[in-house]
Amino acid sequence: MRLASDARRFNLSPVWASWAGLAPALEMLADLGEAAIGTHNVALANRFCAALGLPPTDSAIVSLRVDAKAEAALAEQGVVATMRAGRLRCAFHLSTDAADVDRAVEAVGAHLRG
Repeated sequence: MRLASDARRFNLSPVWASWAGLAPALEMLADLGEAAIGTHNVALANRFCAALGLPPTDSAIVSLRVDAKAEAALAEQGVVATMRAGRLRCAFHLSTDAADVDRAVEAVGAHLRG
């Protein structure tokens, strides 16, 4: 990074702590490998579907028709998901674990629509 030679150099607040952690984080992801990460994500999504009595999607993203109260129920459980046009979109990734899936199932189970 090249900073300006005058006072403009202070216009940018470098996030050194984030940058210092970036290289080891990327190395860890590279060591895990894309296939392992995908397997983890899809397994969580399929767990979510199975618990709701739905067929597996074999995708890390699950979209469901739910009623209007589902979004509030999820928020109460601390589950972050997206609602659009009456559909819930859940995306499972490395930051998601089985307990997160179980909380999402508990929150949304009563709100499924056919």
